[in-house]
Amino acid sequence: MNSKLVKIFNKARYEPENELAPGICFNIKQKEKKLVKIRFYFFSFTGILSLIGLVPMIKMLLSDFSQSGLYEYLSIAFSSGGNLASYWRELAFSISESIPVLSIILSFSLCLIFLISLRYALKQIIKSTQLNSRLGGSQLLFN
Repeated sequence: MNSKLVKIFNKARYEPENELAPGICFNIKQKEKKLVKIRFYFFSFTGILSLIGLVPMIKMLLSDFSQSGLYEYLSIAFSSGGNLASYWRELAFSISESIPVLSIILSFSLCLIFLISLRYALKQIIKSTQLNSRLGGSQLLFN
């Protein structure tokens, strides 16, 4: 009975078409290229939006610094040496309270988002050139 099963399985062995494996590899590479292109556009769009948002954020940060009175506190710290020794704690608390923390955090977060999206967009460009070189293409960017 075992020999009959072996003969049946040998006869029923599946032989794939000659073009099946290259077709599957080609489709996989095409999908990879499409994903790289989508990621590149997403990171580029995010970077541009964060860069555009950074301009009004820096204006707001400068406005908050000028309205906070930080410059006056710092000028007191550097102008009068005798008062600084006796009231340094109060001056330090006043300076720390007058710093516009929210504007600083938002500005730095937009800068960070821009730099991260720029980094990942450049990685997608590198990945695209690697995919094109594997496919035999000579395009430097997306086709």
